[in-house]
Amino acid sequence: MVKITHNILKVIVALIITMAFACSSNDDQKDISDIELNDTNIGVEALKQRQFEQVYQNEISILLSELVAKTEGMVLKAKLFQNIQNANNLNDLQKAWKDLQFTWKALELYDIGPVAQTFISFELNRWPTDVVKIEATISDDEVINEAFVNSKGSSQKGISALEYLLFFETSSLSDIERFTSSESGIRNVAYLVAVSENLKTNVERYKEAWEQYKARFIMVTETGINGSQNRLINAMITLTEDIILEKLGVPLGNKDGGEIAANEVESPYAEFSKEIIQSHVTAMEELFIGNFNGILEENVGFSNFLILNERQDLVNSFEKAFADCRTKLNAIEGSLAKELVRNKSAVLELKDSFVILKRLLEVDMASALGFTITLNDNDGD
Repeated sequence: MVKITHNILKVIVALIITMAFACSSNDDQKDISDIELNDTNIGVEALKQRQFEQVYQNEISILLSELVAKTEGMVLKAKLFQNIQNANNLNDLQKAWKDLQFTWKALELYDIGPVAQTFISFELNRWPTDVVKIEATISDDEVINEAFVNSKGSSQKGISALEYLLFFETSSLSDIERFTSSESGIRNVAYLVAVSENLKTNVERYKEAWEQYKARFIMVTETGINGSQNRLINAMITLTEDIILEKLGVPLGNKDGGEIAANEVESPYAEFSKEIIQSHVTAMEELFIGNFNGILEENVGFSNFLILNERQDLVNSFEKAFADCRTKLNAIEGSLAKELVRNKSAVLELKDSFVILKRLLEVDMASALGFTITLNDNDGD
């Protein structure tokens, strides 16, 4: 059960009401109910700003720094592999990719407002990657470097393109043999290095975009569509819907008459789709309760605002929903793609758990806190 403290809000309200009584006179009496309503609003605004400061300082800025460091490490490992192409160096690259992807999938929740409008996120991780175009590009005779990769569409670069390059195998060539034994091996390596360098550049651009948005993000406490809380709740709804429709629904065959399409999972080559969804769940739950990375302080999350609105029951429902999502994820044995073939019902149950979570976000919490639900119309090239 989430334990919430109200000390800050109580002190703010008590101090301002005391001042209001001290300053009142017979000639200028204020209605007490108006004072209490106004003072509560002032306290909530301050609480919102504290929430936004914690979200940025304890989560967004940390994830951004980690992502920069991990992309720098990816470039170094790719260049080492270019010089020494062996299984150990490829294995190091594959591990680095998974670590990087896990971090990005936590940060992806915060692709909001002016940061989202830059569309840099599509350059970072557009899936599914276009393997036909990637292979055509590699087979061409143009010089492969970062500038060349930068000129390509988002489906030919970024984290998803790196997954294909690092993990894809054929019936005749293993992942390492695609670099060492195929006719295009040298160009495969060159493309790997160039995509890594381009990813590093775009991660730095993304970090800069967030640094420019930071002050505005923290200050905008309004309840309309541009309010930071409104953007955060809509981001959770959009992400949950994406999990239901795309990350689970498409592989389950929802768009193809119910026929399983295991190769349509988000991470088909690295078999990392389940871990991606786990990263999403952790990020959303931490945002809801306001406790990021185990940082100990008087945390402020959406749960606090629900309790201030006397909706402890809804907080309890969210706790159960997040726990159920985690339980259903843990019940998936091995990769998501293999479980789809082996035990479709387990994946259906996982999907149902996110349907419940989405309803709590989109209907119950939005109604309780007065949010405006908006459509996510972002698209890439």
